[in-house]
Amino acid sequence: MGTKKTDYELAMSHKYVTEHGRKPAESVTSIISLLDKPALMWSSAEIAAHFTYEAVLQDKIEEVANSVQPYALVKNKDGEKVKATQATLEERFLHACRGVFKKKWDEKANLGSRIHDHALNWALGKDANVLEDEISWMKGVEKFFVDFEPKFLFVEEVVVNPSPLGEDALEYGGRFDAIVEMEGNTYLIDYKTGSPGYPVAKALQGAAYANCQIAVYDEEGNLSHTLPLPKLDGLRTVYFNIEGNYAIENPFEGESGLTTIEQSYESFINLKRVRNWIKSFSKNEL
Repeated sequence: MGTKKTDYELAMSHKYVTEHGRKPAESVTSIISLLDKPALMWSSAEIAAHFTYEAVLQDKIEEVANSVQPYALVKNKDGEKVKATQATLEERFLHACRGVFKKKWDEKANLGSRIHDHALNWALGKDANVLEDEISWMKGVEKFFVDFEPKFLFVEEVVVNPSPLGEDALEYGGRFDAIVEMEGNTYLIDYKTGSPGYPVAKALQGAAYANCQIAVYDEEGNLSHTLPLPKLDGLRTVYFNIEGNYAIENPFEGESGLTTIEQSYESFINLKRVRNWIKSFSKNEL
């Protein structure tokens, strides 16, 4: 039987204890995950289509089919899963085409995580070992820091809300990227890679963090007390791109339909209620 993790150790694995002695609460990101992201479906289809087209064009169908691991479970024409060794060449080829999206998406997510971590380390004044495929992205990070000279008040802090609206069942926790002073305002910012999108998710996520308190842990790693966040003037998402530049999004502008942190927080709490209902419904079904 393993050693019981401290509240801090749980937080580092994205499990947030909102009061010492409680079980970990859900994270902000897990609650936000209920929101639909239709672009993922189209991205998946595009990646698979390109991969399939190139394989056919270059006459590599057999090579692609044979790249499937022998122990992999492949769906056959009848919809049953069989070992790759029992599947036809066509079935193995289709399996590889379907799986390429996850491979590409995992590679993209890994790169995004590395750029994200470098940006946070830069804010903390730490050195970063930048790899060759990260250089162009990091030029965008550097440009943002030079252009705005942000003053970092907090960086990657664990925050908790043990009883939203006085209801313990709505508790949640998370970890935001930073709170900065720039252009005479105080913003809670979130780092992303790629192009701006999904402003509703960004508004709800930022509002959830804005209504938390900073978790403070004792020497044993247990949550001892919390501290209030500074007054915020808004939310900003900073997107770094491969062209060596950046874009800043205000989630309260454009198509989100949300205009304030307060309005967005109300929507987040409603989403949390739905999440709780789904979980209770699933338990009852089981």
